[in-house]
Amino acid sequence: MREISSSYGTIKEIDGILHLEYKNENINLEIAKKLVEDRLEFTNHTISYLFIDGTSVKSIDKQTRDFFGSSVGTYLVGGMAIFSNSKLSTFLANFLVKVNLVKYNFPVKIFSDKAEAITWIKNIKHING
Repeated sequence: MREISSSYGTIKEIDGILHLEYKNENINLEIAKKLVEDRLEFTNHTISYLFIDGTSVKSIDKQTRDFFGSSVGTYLVGGMAIFSNSKLSTFLANFLVKVNLVKYNFPVKIFSDKAEAITWIKNIKHING
């Protein structure tokens, strides 16, 4: 297992899936840009399949959602499973998916069960190669 950690988040590669865990409750544009930069460096600019643990996120502003939903924020994403364990994080994740990520052609789904989310993203990776 490979791993990098910064003050913004942790990225681990487990069985070919990137596990991203945010360390901040409030995600702003600076944090978002750093996380995307870290992801791309970690994967050596190759396609990645993401399991995102969004349980600690309490807020994400419009500018940051727009960045995450841009061609830069989604660059080389092959699929994304978002884990949420509260009404607030589920609301934020749904908003991001339905407003910002809907225009991109990669599978994305929100889960309340961590194991189910990881199984789903592994299957997406397997299907897409």
